[in-house]
Amino acid sequence: SDTARDILKRFRSVHGGDSQVDLQPVDIWHALDEALELVDFQFRKRYIHVLKSKREFVLVQGNRHRLVQVFVNIFMNSMY
Repeated sequence: SDTARDILKRFRSVHGGDSQVDLQPVDIWHALDEALELVDFQFRKRYIHVLKSKREFVLVQGNRHRLVQVFVNIFMNSMY
């Protein structure tokens, strides 16, 4: 089974070599909200509504920009 480190190493080799990723504490809900703002027009155009519920503050170790990009990709792929 792959560890997170092995997965990250494979990801780096596929996406831009072995460059260092700037990992910092990221509020996952803030990144999710940012991604939702970016796809809002596409969602509204397709009559897709997102319901948000009360949530706890959750920090993850990562790169905020890349995390937002992952969420946007998931949302865009889910429309097709």
